[in-house]
Amino acid sequence: MRTDHPAADGFDDAPSRRDVRAVAHGRVAFAGDCGAPWGHVVMVDHVFYENHERRLIRSVYGGLAGARVRANDIVRRGHAIGDGARALRFELRWDTTLPPAFTPSAPEHDPAWIRQRYATPARFAAAHRRLAVPQDEPALLLVSTSLRRMRVWLQGERIGDYEVGFGQAEGRKRRQHDLRTPLGMYFVIEKSRGPFSGPYGSFYGGHWIKVNYPNAYDAAWGRREGLLTRESTARMGEAWRKRLPTWQGSPLGGGIGFHGWADDWDLDGPRRLSWGCIVLRNGDIRTLFDRIPIGAMVVIR
Repeated sequence: MRTDHPAADGFDDAPSRRDVRAVAHGRVAFAGDCGAPWGHVVMVDHVFYENHERRLIRSVYGGLAGARVRANDIVRRGHAIGDGARALRFELRWDTTLPPAFTPSAPEHDPAWIRQRYATPARFAAAHRRLAVPQDEPALLLVSTSLRRMRVWLQGERIGDYEVGFGQAEGRKRRQHDLRTPLGMYFVIEKSRGPFSGPYGSFYGGHWIKVNYPNAYDAAWGRREGLLTRESTARMGEAWRKRLPTWQGSPLGGGIGFHGWADDWDLDGPRRLSWGCIVLRNGDIRTLFDRIPIGAMVVIR
């Protein structure tokens, strides 16, 4: 999760040629004169978080009359990075290995090749106008499915690492009743302390912390698969961004959160315990329950 420069909290539209400013927080990767036809070029690397993934994209500003920054400078969104130009060339590149004054040659004009290396600026900015930054959260729960551990930060201080278990089926949760644990960024929306009634009440270990699965990214996947309407997808995305409950009765399922167990489970076993929730040892969830606030960010990856 650590970065050597501020993670992007969102992206602006392409800058004007008269006032060339960074479209997001980042670190300058290159600044120099590349000669005709590019002129001065500035390239800025941006780390950002999209659902449970950490991503990197590079903004490129070509045709500048001069650069106002140097390599390794840290810039903020809106920071002036170059003097204006008659013909500003602006790009967003997924491929950060491309040289500054790079122009695709004829065989590389294949659309698939371009999509792998470039993002369409207007479309990208519209989809990434506002972004969450996990490091800035007052309460963050980071769950690693590979390490089978959860790390918790409160007010920027790491308060502990905890053993966790997952759903009975392997893989990423996608549908109702698939017994899998989701991957993604969610927010705590509900907390309850037992005893819980019903045939499975004892398996909560006396504590329940619910998150707002499905999120906007889950809903977008459901829309592509024909499981959700455009309207329900939009409503789920809006509720998730507001840290509110999302539709729990959709084909994607719901009712995902953290709880304890009927008794302490074996750390050496497969830890495939729940119907999709994250299972903590009873002593750990008792310790954490009062400290985890409603609205806390949860990242499962």
